Amino acid sequence: MIMRKVLLTATLAATCWAGVAQAAMKPDDAIVARKAVMRVIGLNFGPLGAMVKGKVPFNQEVFKANTQRLKLVSEMPVEKYFPKGSETGKGTTVTQDVWNEWDEFEEGLKKWRMELSKLADVAQSGDEAAMRKQFAATAKTCKGCHDDFREKK
Repeated sequence: MIMRKVLLTATLAATCWAGVAQAAMKPDDAIVARKAVMRVIGLNFGPLGAMVKGKVPFNQEVFKANTQRLKLVSEMPVEKYFPKGSETGKGTTVTQDVWNEWDEFEEGLKKWRMELSKLADVAQSGDEAAMRKQFAATAKTCKGCHDDFREKK
């Protein structure tokens, strides 16, 4: 029941912000939107990592459902949440490198989308070993972008 509420909230937030993203966004709104999208990603990607690492039992149905939601989120115009002027404010953790190295940033998004699509496809197969392997490839794209474009803590 809690997971359904989390999913509903995350889906509604992502959907609402997707609509806002179609129009030009104010910098503070863009920061709020991208943080909401990252939260949705984390809420769905985190349980997959816990399964892959053996922290929770592997559940193929949850794995499939989460990868399908992640695939939908990846199809959103994420790059629209990074307009000029949203480099600072509202607790953003992105670095100026997003804008200085925009082509590399977009390439990272493209790789993430590709690997995430593969993960969703593999999840449908039910092959747990393949799911674990593709999860690692997908997580690598997340880490690469975070390493290059997120403030170090």
